Amino acid sequence: MRFSRKAIVPLVAVLAIAGIALFGTRSTVTTGITPAVAQSPQFAPGTTMEKIAREGVLRVGTRFDHPGLSARNLRGEQEGYEIDLVRYIAGKLGVPADRIEWTEANSASREQLLQQDKVDVVVATLSINDKRRQVISFGGPYLDINNDLVTVKGNPKNITDPQTPNGVTVCSTLGGAVSASLRKNFPQTNLIEFDVSSKCIDALKNGSVDALATQGPSAPGTSARIRRTSS
Repeated sequence: MRFSRKAIVPLVAVLAIAGIALFGTRSTVTTGITPAVAQSPQFAPGTTMEKIAREGVLRVGTRFDHPGLSARNLRGEQEGYEIDLVRYIAGKLGVPADRIEWTEANSASREQLLQQDKVDVVVATLSINDKRRQVISFGGPYLDINNDLVTVKGNPKNITDPQTPNGVTVCSTLGGAVSASLRKNFPQTNLIEFDVSSKCIDALKNGSVDALATQGPSAPGTSARIRRTSS
């Protein structure tokens, strides 16, 4: 169920990348595209792009548990829309897919990973806002999304929004735009936050919370897992 206005999710980076094509992931069980890798691409000396192309490695902060966007499958491979986007960018920088280094970026750590130079780029459902513009640079946006609620199969508590009926408990990720939206638009929400979405999914499965608030593109994959394990 959808509960807020659309949010803009950008490519977040220490470099600006323009002209990025939009495309979807092939599936949630196999890795997606295999883009062409540019041969000896040229960039201005001293830029981040030049450094990445010269060293032949792209360090990326991304989600490990957002199905459909960026997630790690049972084979330990990253997959999803954002992962395909990273591979496309890497190819333009002359970096093959096997030279991408993946670092898990949760809601609270994304800006810090960039500021501490632990990654070159963050592609992890990070919404553009003025506060973040003060500490990091954005390229994009690449996706226009909504926030959704996920419940167990059948929605037995008849939840219609994050604070209806009274007493429902909603889980979201600490430091993320979804949690901020809940506080702003639904101030009476009984909100529980974890560092990663997978902990919210576990809490929903065991009945500790009644709903998961997440960004729309990851909700279908999340709800599929909830349906398989909940009555």
